[in-house]
Amino acid sequence: MVQPAPRQSRYNPTYKGTPDYDMTSPLEPGRWPYPCRGYGKGGVVETIKAGSNIPVKIGGGAPHDGGHCQFALSYDDKTFVVLKDVFDDCLIASRDYSVTIPAGAPSGRATFAWAWINKTGNREYYMNCADIEIQGGSSGSLTGPKLLVANLPGYVTIPEFSHGGYSGKDLFPKRPTVKVTGNGSSETKPEPSKPTVAPKPTPSTKPMPSAKPTATPKPEPSKKPAKPSKPGNKSGECSGFETKCVNPGKSRDFKVCTNGHEYTQRCAPGTVCRGGINQVRCDY
Repeated sequence: MVQPAPRQSRYNPTYKGTPDYDMTSPLEPGRWPYPCRGYGKGGVVETIKAGSNIPVKIGGGAPHDGGHCQFALSYDDKTFVVLKDVFDDCLIASRDYSVTIPAGAPSGRATFAWAWINKTGNREYYMNCADIEIQGGSSGSLTGPKLLVANLPGYVTIPEFSHGGYSGKDLFPKRPTVKVTGNGSSETKPEPSKPTVAPKPTPSTKPMPSAKPTATPKPEPSKKPAKPSKPGNKSGECSGFETKCVNPGKSRDFKVCTNGHEYTQRCAPGTVCRGGINQVRCDY
């Protein structure tokens, strides 16, 4: 991100130290950790009126065929409320975006963040944060979707999706709702009990696209029925964030574990699932 100028960026007029010349590199645990590459609050680089738009310019080199971008706001650098999503072609369709700061956003200093999940290449997560000041807003709170983090240890891995395979877009509607206030406090509301995607088990003769959500089917009499509210494997439950091929190199199917539920997804026709745990990719 070039505008608003990120923390420790060479474009940041308030930062007087040695700039981060690797600002275009992805987050990396121990070096540039989540959130904000590990950089704390700095000087305000832009003042914006609540209800107006903030212009955002993305720089850098390789666009990795695009991907998903999220633009978010935080007051404590811990909980980020997403203001805008751009799916699939972020950095390809444009590198200039306009993001509305809600009229009800709390006034005062805030952190504006840009996050990017690249479509191709190593599975990475990019994030820059800028210090802004919001004027003319409220003294209350701001509520919205929680920032989705991916491709980092402890978080879900979204495989490459350049060939029309699984893109992780189903994860975005499931983001929990969070509330942040100008004093830095935050609150997370429970996630919906009914997942938005409940794919059927793969039939032996008739492939089914994974992009369309379907009702949970009746279990076969010979098998122990699964709990209908938790689709996925037999129990529908899992722990942590994990992706893995069902039959690496031979099958199109792979499992995605997120928010305690496991879902079966499928690579695009003509491709198969390859790679180990959390290294899933759809390839020929």
